[in-house]
Amino acid sequence: MPLVIAACRSSSSVRSDAAWRRGAAQIGAPSRQGIAAGLHSRPPNRTMASTFPPVALTAARTHVARTLAAGATVGVLDGLAAWLLYVVVLQRTSAERLFQGIARAAIGDGAFAGGGATAALGLLLHFTVAFGWATAYALLYRRWRGLRRFTRSTGGALVAGAALGAVVWFAMTLVVLPATHARPTPVRSGAFLTMLAIHMAVVGSPITLLVRDPRPR
Repeated sequence: MPLVIAACRSSSSVRSDAAWRRGAAQIGAPSRQGIAAGLHSRPPNRTMASTFPPVALTAARTHVARTLAAGATVGVLDGLAAWLLYVVVLQRTSAERLFQGIARAAIGDGAFAGGGATAALGLLLHFTVAFGWATAYALLYRRWRGLRRFTRSTGGALVAGAALGAVVWFAMTLVVLPATHARPTPVRSGAFLTMLAIHMAVVGSPITLLVRDPRPR
């Protein structure tokens, strides 16, 4: 009997010691949930976050890049179209005088006596106008959701481009150029309709095609 009692006491003591160790382990060691909560509560890595620009800033840069590409493309295509029509096909002028004629809008008839300098001025004005129309359309595109949806497809962009090219031609011929030293193309002349078609093809369409974002939103 004493051996049984001693054995029971020994077993009870062993169980007490084990229980005490388990309690100490639970008190001293963090739980898995606590570790997970601690990981989730850590502040973000500011160095890594600062490496990547915000999504809005990236989208804005992309939009600006598209606008610049549209303006440059229109400047090149419209200049080539005017050169082919007036210098190559109709043989009415030279390339230098073609761009001097553009400078004439700003400085008058003296542009034709300025040589390469006024031709360069005309080229600068030509690209300024191209970038100006591309920027105006890009701003409208950003603010008009219906336009973004309509031009998402290539067919819609081409329709919008034809309309934009017509607006550009009529606005330049009937509003802008009459307020300068330039001589606008007469409305009843065949060149008026020819230039209207050219603007619909090489001015409006490149702008709407290059500025648009074809991804669904």
